[in-house]
Amino acid sequence: MTLLHLNGSNGSTDIVDVMRNAWTANGGAKLTTADSKFGGSCLALDGDGDYVSMAGSLAFYFEANDFTIEAWMKPTNTGREMVMVDHYLSGQAAWQVLVTSAGLLSFYGWNGSTTNYIVSGTSSLWGAWHHIAVSKRNGVIRLFVDGVLENSVPHTASFTAQPSYFALGAQVSARNAAYDYAGLMDEVRVIRGTGLYLDSFTPPAAPFADETRPSVLEASLPLPAGLAAASFSGVVPVTKQRLYRNFNILGAEARLIGTVKEKHLPANTPLRRRVRLIRERDGATVGQTWSDMTTGSYVFTNIDSAEAYTVIAYDYQHNHRAVVADNLTVAGGGVELVA
Repeated sequence: MTLLHLNGSNGSTDIVDVMRNAWTANGGAKLTTADSKFGGSCLALDGDGDYVSMAGSLAFYFEANDFTIEAWMKPTNTGREMVMVDHYLSGQAAWQVLVTSAGLLSFYGWNGSTTNYIVSGTSSLWGAWHHIAVSKRNGVIRLFVDGVLENSVPHTASFTAQPSYFALGAQVSARNAAYDYAGLMDEVRVIRGTGLYLDSFTPPAAPFADETRPSVLEASLPLPAGLAAASFSGVVPVTKQRLYRNFNILGAEARLIGTVKEKHLPANTPLRRRVRLIRERDGATVGQTWSDMTTGSYVFTNIDSAEAYTVIAYDYQHNHRAVVADNLTVAGGGVELVA
């Protein structure tokens, strides 16, 4: 979904996303070479109107799916609550990652009936680099600081709100400057469809890799929804351990949205099925996900608008043969440009 190394020259406002999301630096948000966790630079925010943001996207529409949010953070001790990662709308099924006034990692959002603190950590983040992670898997949200599992809570509610912006360092869509973040950030990654961490782990000792991501595949059915990661080094077959995607940058960014349903009267029935995206030029599998159990919908983001695609929906119960839709293009229909 998003991967920011936050590398660049001192004072730069160019925020580069490996997943090709378009970010904007607001206020005085900029890169600094005075400090960093990796790569010689990081994002610096002063807590007074500084933040980076991108337009809201279906890719951040977690619903009830697993997810991972992780980063290296060095917050300044302001004695107040500050937003680190923002996908929030007041009173709606949204979420935020915060540092509390006591310096604790916290995940705030929709708990099924209202927005509130869902779970908080126990270790102070003030004044030093810390790896933070929020990982949801199998209906449990877990918080980690420096690889240590600090707290967990069952959570089955869906995050269905679609804020206008996804942001780092401030509450933006429901703007409230009181939560502006002061401090540094480095190596920010958000993954939809996979909860990477179940137990305590060793924090990364290097920047996140660009080309690979742990697979969204699971041993049991039904599998969680997920999107393939990016690979810029060539087409690599899908394996059980990893999913890869090749983006040739031939055209503009596009997405493909569809549904899987079984024919019934008076209305067709949505189905949860494995959906695979095939690039017709060379037959490469460039993405894989699962359609939503309730709506039958699926989405592939960050795809190349210059390509033609085939979508194959598989019945994992083997009651029906696979369903194929081919020759999906921008011109012919099925693929839409991302503004």
